[in-house]
Amino acid sequence: LITCPAAYTVNNVADGGSGSLRQGIADLCAGGTIRFDGARFATAQSIGLTSGPLTIDKDLTIDGAANGVVTPTISGPGSSCTLCFRVFTVDTGVQTTLHRLNITGGYDTDATAGGILNAGVLTITQSAIFSNTEPGHSTGGIFQSGAESRLHLAESDIHHNDGDGIAANGGIVMVVR
Repeated sequence: LITCPAAYTVNNVADGGSGSLRQGIADLCAGGTIRFDGARFATAQSIGLTSGPLTIDKDLTIDGAANGVVTPTISGPGSSCTLCFRVFTVDTGVQTTLHRLNITGGYDTDATAGGILNAGVLTITQSAIFSNTEPGHSTGGIFQSGAESRLHLAESDIHHNDGDGIAANGGIVMVVR
């Protein structure tokens, strides 16, 4: 019998392996929550992605406010990349909450989004999406795709992205300040 945790704690800034955010997304049970270690993230920390986007393929919450941590930064490869990719992909039908995260440095070349490609139901709260690029100048920040997709953005900033901050090809987008 294979079991998965309902909660996972990120305790390092590595792109993969035990204790990483990528491993937490892979291991967590659907509906679970990822938090960050209060001691490791007591000061500003950046998780630099090197191997590809973080793909969310099941319902989950990533909470960058629990345990008294300083808001974690999730950083893509930036514009000088050899392997270029966005920071997050949320798959169709998946319900995801991203709370108090900085999402930056995504550089995606497939004419969608540098920061986040959302095909699911995505809630983003108290976060910043900035300095992401889609070199065709389509959408640097968040691109939403699909008739059933939903984006709820609350108390968050989208700024200094190359191209649109938010663009939607279907679905519903709701922004609340």
